[in-house]
Amino acid sequence: MIDFQWTGRGLGAVDVVYVIAASADRSIFEGGGAEAVTTVQSLVDYYYDCLCKGGFEGLTKEVFMQQIKYAWIDLTRVILGDHWSSLTCEIVESRKDKMSFNAYNKCVVVGRAVMEVANVYLNDLGI
Repeated sequence: MIDFQWTGRGLGAVDVVYVIAASADRSIFEGGGAEAVTTVQSLVDYYYDCLCKGGFEGLTKEVFMQQIKYAWIDLTRVILGDHWSSLTCEIVESRKDKMSFNAYNKCVVVGRAVMEVANVYLNDLGI
């Protein structure tokens, strides 16, 4: 099923970030911290390489990575301000094996990794 509520013009980096944060399995973020950033970077690198192999031109990797960082920070803002406003450990635990929730809303490991990556990106951008 495809969710078309966000269809329109915008940065493709936003979709890449959302897919990683919303669908990541906890196993890819088990190490946390710097490993979480490395994991995200490897996924972004793979996506960008596929994009280039597919014939897409006009977006340098440097610009794409900057868009990824801003998109990740923005998603984190939404998660903290909206998605987690009433989330408790008990709610997260009750969602553990349900497909109807984003990974960061049903797994503490993924949620922590999303925040750790955002922190690194904020520091990288001097924010």
